[in-house]
Amino acid sequence: EPSWCQRWFDFFMLYNAASDGQPFVTGNEVTADDAAVIKVFKFYQDMKANDYLLTQQATSPFETGLSIWRGLGPWSFPGWKENWPELVLNETFVTAPPPLPDDVDLPYAKTFADAKGLVIYAQNSPEKQAAIWEFIKWVFTDAINDRAWIDTTGMLPLREDLTTNPTFARVFEDHPELMGYADEMAYAVPAMANERFADIQTALGDQGLIPVILGQKTPEQGWADAKAAIEAILAR
Repeated sequence: EPSWCQRWFDFFMLYNAASDGQPFVTGNEVTADDAAVIKVFKFYQDMKANDYLLTQQATSPFETGLSIWRGLGPWSFPGWKENWPELVLNETFVTAPPPLPDDVDLPYAKTFADAKGLVIYAQNSPEKQAAIWEFIKWVFTDAINDRAWIDTTGMLPLREDLTTNPTFARVFEDHPELMGYADEMAYAVPAMANERFADIQTALGDQGLIPVILGQKTPEQGWADAKAAIEAILAR
């Protein structure tokens, strides 16, 4: 899909694995692993060349059997339970980390994590700001609050003890499909910390990934063009 936000899932999911989490942008500089970017572009180019890549609009292609693989997050499972009860972990589907390039020898695969943030408004009085901060500290220092978050949202907090802390044992008994995501938490890489992220990811798609998939550019040329466009954005 051409939308900039899809690069989180189709590009960065694979790039973070191929580069071992090398930051794509640091400050106002492109610090991406060039070889890893090109490998991801080549991966998609090869899939398209072999008719393995779905490039048309489709509703729930994995769930309906049109595709055999897709990027997936914990947010998908509540809808599956209601609409596709035949999708059962380790019977009709499995979860797995992103694939690694053949020449990347790592025992794990880093991957994209959907980062969220908190804001304390400066317009609040100092007393209110201090009270808000005390509340935030309370929330994040008691594991029972993280379990309430999981129960309410179906999403996992960024903790490396999810599979070992007894506070969360019931979560994985009730939702074994989340275990793979919990195991992967130690290797999660958040989105780039740059205010121009939407423009950067638009250029990444428009100048790089999409024309490579369409056969209009080689992976090398696609990355050269996308990198130049991103550097121009960062120089503004």
